[in-house]
Amino acid sequence: PSQLGLMTSMSSYLSLNSNSLTGTIPSQLGMLSSMSREFYLDENQLCGDIPSEVSFLSTQVSSVDIETGNDLGTSCCETLPSVYLTCGPTLAPSATLMPSSTPTLLPSQVPTRITNHPTLHPSPTPTLPPTLLPTSLPTLVPTSSPTIYCVRGEYLDTNDVCIPCPAGYFANNETAPFPTSCRKCQAGKYSSTTGNYECLTCPGGKLSNEEGTSCDNCKSGQYSQNNECNNCTLGKYAPVPQTDDCFSCSVGSYTDKLVGASSCTTCSAGTFLNHTSVVCEGCESGKYQSASGQTSCNSCASGEYSSVSSSTSCSKCATGFDSLQQSSSCDLAATNYYLLTGTISKTCPKNAQCIGEYQTPVPDLGYWVDRSSFKNMGNIHKCSTCDKKMASLNDTCWRTNVSEPNSYHMNNDECGSTHLLCSEGAEGPLCGSCQNGYIYNTETKTCNACSKSSLSFRVFLISGFLFVIIGSLVMISRIENRKLDDAKKFLSCFDSGSLKVLWVT
Repeated sequence: PSQLGLMTSMSSYLSLNSNSLTGTIPSQLGMLSSMSREFYLDENQLCGDIPSEVSFLSTQVSSVDIETGNDLGTSCCETLPSVYLTCGPTLAPSATLMPSSTPTLLPSQVPTRITNHPTLHPSPTPTLPPTLLPTSLPTLVPTSSPTIYCVRGEYLDTNDVCIPCPAGYFANNETAPFPTSCRKCQAGKYSSTTGNYECLTCPGGKLSNEEGTSCDNCKSGQYSQNNECNNCTLGKYAPVPQTDDCFSCSVGSYTDKLVGASSCTTCSAGTFLNHTSVVCEGCESGKYQSASGQTSCNSCASGEYSSVSSSTSCSKCATGFDSLQQSSSCDLAATNYYLLTGTISKTCPKNAQCIGEYQTPVPDLGYWVDRSSFKNMGNIHKCSTCDKKMASLNDTCWRTNVSEPNSYHMNNDECGSTHLLCSEGAEGPLCGSCQNGYIYNTETKTCNACSKSSLSFRVFLISGFLFVIIGSLVMISRIENRKLDDAKKFLSCFDSGSLKVLWVT
């Protein structure tokens, strides 16, 4: 294709690789002095020596490949003996001025070379450059206008001229139809020179200007997105401008600004920051935090307390006082102490046990305490021997529920309810009951032992009385029209004694 040498304005991207071209490389290709990049003749069937003009051209073009896939340096008659029968050139070019009426399917056996012999008749017009790709069959006459080919980074204007894209635009079509305009660089990308087939991405923290020709910086505390600078939101920061989003503060730290923070601040001791908050919170009373940058607080241990929020440590309870875990005050008595009031703790008295907390002193065996008043709780008394001489209504050792107010407590069987300063035969609270085998005497107000004869007589008497009462009720139910006064008269005969029935519970 010697006529390619006429495209002296071509500057880049002459790619004829893998087109099954045969023969020697035309020296006219050395006339493409404007070529600066992308010159490819590889993967064909080219042979013979490389013309010096083409060798010189290859030294000034970046990205060039001529030899790969070709048999350069070897005579064409050796490389393609079926096409080139002899190794010598023809003496003169073919005298045929015009192509044949019908195309030949196969190329001639020997290539036509440019010689110093002029053609018999000059052509009326210069030969035009060939098309980008050869047709399957040659045309009988050349086309009236050259085939247009724009390289990447160019567009085709209304005059069918390839124009480089201006800065801020690009075009990357490699084959026809070629674009009639260039596309603007997308947001976040730019092209600072002309003739670009792609746009470059702006570095992190920068965004493209309105023209798309350069990238401008956002500020610290901002990030670039959708070709705009945006402030970092609460809980995020950017020490230098970022792309798409800002950094999130680490656990235990926060931003001291609502928006546009360039750094994070660590939570101080006595405060914490959980995963759902964006500001530090003070530890509640009963808790503490001694370190900074934490996500939670610690509970005060038993025997310690913190009465205020944002505490960095817990205080120990005063002597005689105690507390549960996570307490804001010491409102319990310590072991071997008891609370006289909410603010006064007393040492456990002798002959008693004090387990602390809210419990009052528990007397040892053989001792009792008067709980009728707080001031008496520290007075532990020894239980007296319960005998007949002390029988009275004295309820000093009365056993009741210790949790009830104004109650008493004892801790010795000899002061139990069955022997509680009661006379013989009496028992229970206030000695109000008689023991088994005793009967209450209303005159002496004491419990008297029952004799066997008197017990049998009393049983017989009570049984007879009940029999008479039941029989009377049966007779009354059968008398329908008897007047009520008659019934009273009938019963009055039984109401002449002083028998009384006492139910004891």
